[in-house]
Amino acid sequence: MKSTHTPAFILVIFIFCISSISNPVKASHNAGGELTYRHLAGNHYMIQCTFYRDCFGIPAPTSILCEVTSVSCAYSQGYTMPSIPGTGQEITYLCPSATSTCNGGTTPGIQKYQYEAEVVLPGQCADWQFVVTDCCRNSAITTISTPGAEGIYLEARLDNTTGDNSSPQFTHDPILFSCIGQDIIFNNGLVDTDGDSLVYSLAPARIDQNTNVTYLAGYSALQPLSSVPQVSLDPTTGNLFMHPVSAEVGVIVYNIDEYRAGVLIGRVMRDVQMYSITCSNQLPNLTGLNGTGQMSTYILPGISSCFHIFSYDPDGGDTLTMTWNAAIPQASFSAMGNPYPTGTFCWTPTLNDVRVQPYVFTVTVLDNGCPTNGAAVYSYSLFVTLDSSLVTPINPHGYFSGNVFYDLNSNGLKDTSELNFPNQRINVSPDGISIYSNTLGNYLFYSLANSQHQIDLQLHNAWNITSASPFYSVTDDSLDQTGFDFGINATNIYNQIELNFAGGTPRCVDTVIYWLNYQNTGTKLSDGRVLFIPDQACTFISSTPAPDLIIGDSLFYNILNLMPYAYNQIVLQVLLPAGGDTIIFNGTTEYDSSGIYYNSDTHTLLQAVRCSCDPNSKTVLPEGITSDHLTLYTDPLSYTIYFQNTGTDTAFTVFIQDYIDAALDLSTFHITGSSHVMNPTIYPNRMVEFRFENILLPDSGTNEMESHGFVQFEIFPKTNLSLPVVAENVANIFFDSNMPVATNTVSNTLVSEFSVGIKNPMSKDAFAIVVPNPFHNEAEIILGDSFKDSESLIRVMNVLGELVLSLTTRQTSEKISRGKLSPGIYFYEVKNKNANVVGKFIID
Repeated sequence: MKSTHTPAFILVIFIFCISSISNPVKASHNAGGELTYRHLAGNHYMIQCTFYRDCFGIPAPTSILCEVTSVSCAYSQGYTMPSIPGTGQEITYLCPSATSTCNGGTTPGIQKYQYEAEVVLPGQCADWQFVVTDCCRNSAITTISTPGAEGIYLEARLDNTTGDNSSPQFTHDPILFSCIGQDIIFNNGLVDTDGDSLVYSLAPARIDQNTNVTYLAGYSALQPLSSVPQVSLDPTTGNLFMHPVSAEVGVIVYNIDEYRAGVLIGRVMRDVQMYSITCSNQLPNLTGLNGTGQMSTYILPGISSCFHIFSYDPDGGDTLTMTWNAAIPQASFSAMGNPYPTGTFCWTPTLNDVRVQPYVFTVTVLDNGCPTNGAAVYSYSLFVTLDSSLVTPINPHGYFSGNVFYDLNSNGLKDTSELNFPNQRINVSPDGISIYSNTLGNYLFYSLANSQHQIDLQLHNAWNITSASPFYSVTDDSLDQTGFDFGINATNIYNQIELNFAGGTPRCVDTVIYWLNYQNTGTKLSDGRVLFIPDQACTFISSTPAPDLIIGDSLFYNILNLMPYAYNQIVLQVLLPAGGDTIIFNGTTEYDSSGIYYNSDTHTLLQAVRCSCDPNSKTVLPEGITSDHLTLYTDPLSYTIYFQNTGTDTAFTVFIQDYIDAALDLSTFHITGSSHVMNPTIYPNRMVEFRFENILLPDSGTNEMESHGFVQFEIFPKTNLSLPVVAENVANIFFDSNMPVATNTVSNTLVSEFSVGIKNPMSKDAFAIVVPNPFHNEAEIILGDSFKDSESLIRVMNVLGELVLSLTTRQTSEKISRGKLSPGIYFYEVKNKNANVVGKFIID
């Protein structure tokens, strides 16, 4: 059957402590089941029966009999289906404090038992039937007559005259409990590996092949529970909608017919018991694709399509988990973030995937609300088409756009000679998203909420807004809206050029790319230069652009007419030394004022050269001191995410998801550099996404050097923290539609001050002192007996927490040479298996 669209559908599986509903007859146990089959080879099929047991009743059977029949082939044979090893798992969601009837408690509990047997059919017949019956139904059912005395009938059908077939498979456990007064939109998550069309319908619950159960007045196959509006089922999508209005227990039976080229070739059914009860926990929710209410879309073959699905919980305070049913095997799905994760789905369909019916996948979100958990399952539909006119932006609204410009004459209008203002942050409420103006000063966004919006420009110090509107209030509309422009001018004129740089994977005896990114963070067009000094153990190969001047080991690059907040980049190739060395690169920016150069910013990069290392990684500066990475909460944290295409083909799109720790202040988030042009977006759940569109990143086998990239940002901790607090950070890196690559986790323990000279309380001999202190050229670090005859690690960090010296010793004293270290305060750490001591010294 054909489908033209797939609306949202939500499965609710909510388990509650229920005191008002009990099981008066303990012998009853059957809470439903389903029967499916899988084609193995030839006429061999694996038949599987799933049985849902109410734990208040008698034990589940150890085996089940399946009758296989065909009238046209005059065949009838019974097959014993033993239980699958390990079967009988409880499927009710319970908090640790709750105990179900499956474990001797009072909360209703349901177990899932599975049975299977291999069947060899004697031939090709159009009317194969697989049938299982069991007695008896759960006596708690309130919608049918004498449920404890009536059995359950399950069947599956197959027509194998036109070819082999596997039935669709249920990927979600059935709905068991529904909430009175809440909308319930349930989907069974059927997946058909053959790509056949499915048609859904409600059917009467049966005792045997020809006998239906007797429904009480007001109930039927089409109205199995009291609902206002009435229960309804979408025949194309499988959406079951209901809004329960009273406490009861009913039976819902689904028939799923399977069509191939318009011919009915199979059927499966599911018979399930459902409780309607009063709920105290609000269910978690998921958005549509990319945060919208849109649950379906058209995509083109050969093009990578990625979508985000955001989660939230109306109760607040709950922590959510998110999973999917893997219904599209070639696609990838990942969920990341805490407490409200974001799911990211990616798929590059092929020409063979083009078809009329949609590809459907479902996503489940579960909260940890107590005493009971809540869960929801949403379904999403993708149509693979060759008609590009059907592919539209995933948003029901128009877009809002504008421009940020440098209003030199402060008249509020953009004159011909006035320049665009890039890299300016625009905040949109109540959506809670932030976007940035591009190199042309333009920005554009689609709203996440259907409401009144406010668009604000987040100004830096020394700037003010000159346009007529300091902010814009706009309403969602089906039309695109533009002209939300911001003119800005400086309240204070000054020069400032910020420098940041990063290096590729520091492999030994290898030529590695290094990126020097500089940005005009002043308020006027700037001229100046960048000075770069590589480590003496390294060999400079080349750079783009080439140096304007080389003096000894110092490389100079001129800066001309750099606009405020514009970036520029120098890409260097450097040959690294053998493994085991620690290399230090130094850089400086200087601005030109009337022919005189003034220092503006300095940056130091320290790397340990290794012969094997992970190219997809994350670093943080300051690294922090001691094994706890102690860091002053007043210092900014600078994160760098490195990535490399280690696949076998060019990556067309790379995007990175980074969840900002709750201890960090998102309002201070600041991009400091990237290897390629990218677009950052900050989402309301604290996820920052960096998108490198059309990056054309070569694979490492084709061009190892050019296969690397990075993004770098800075952020301050919050000022009202209850210290100490640990700030952790990890990122997911996506290469086209492949599964994401997770980086290492970096962490900093934020503190108000460093405690120096700490001694191990277990030993009075655990000490380490530097003599003399302060010193100019050389000092000695003297160690206590706790460090005697045992290898000790000595680490020296600067005030930013950057490691500047590392060595090991088995002696009780070691020389510290100033070497390349600048005057200032340094922290040291000495540790071995017996002791751990930190302290500080000064180089004058």
